Amino acid sequence: MKKIITIISAALFLASFSLVLAETTTNTETTATDCGNAPTAPAAGATAQERQAYRQELQKYNQCKKDQLKEQRQKNIEDKCKLVGDRITERLNNFQNKQNSDTTIFGNVKGRLDNLAVRLKNKGLDTSKLETDLKTLADKITKVNTDYASVISSLKDTENFTCGNSQGQFMGKLGAARSILMAVRQDRLAVKEYIKNTIRPDILALRQQLVKTENKQGIGATEPQ
Repeated sequence: MKKIITIISAALFLASFSLVLAETTTNTETTATDCGNAPTAPAAGATAQERQAYRQELQKYNQCKKDQLKEQRQKNIEDKCKLVGDRITERLNNFQNKQNSDTTIFGNVKGRLDNLAVRLKNKGLDTSKLETDLKTLADKITKVNTDYASVISSLKDTENFTCGNSQGQFMGKLGAARSILMAVRQDRLAVKEYIKNTIRPDILALRQQLVKTENKQGIGATEPQ
């Protein structure tokens, strides 16, 4: 019995992870048309036509540099968005794997406890409290799975926003995912604590009942007829 309880507690001590998307800066090569060198200022004594031509060339050069800078900034934004998107996809996959793992672990633990309750009941013990507490445990496990699904949904929603054009909505969904993630951690801790502080005492109490019952049966078997 103690071994079963120890295994249950150990299995539920799951490592948590942090959903943090680091701000990154990406350096990229300039892809705009080469603006060339700045035009050379006309020498002293230049004609009005030469000075006018210089001003036009300088204006054209400055506009080219502005366009070049704008394109560079846009490319940096796109590169950064792609990097963040790739990280979200990676986190999403990891989180889905984590959900599958927790679902399996919680399911196995709940199944073992249900089977244990049946065995103890078949031995003539009153398992009503344990059965009631196991129903509460099932609700807590359902809460974990529900919040997992909400985090995954929020992360998937971020993929629907156009990079750089829906920053507010993107950050809103990302913030929602982080908030729900905290709830998932609390839910998982609640399952662990409930097993430790409620289910385990139930099992220990039933074990004591079983020992007393077996002792009485043993004494009755040795009494003279």
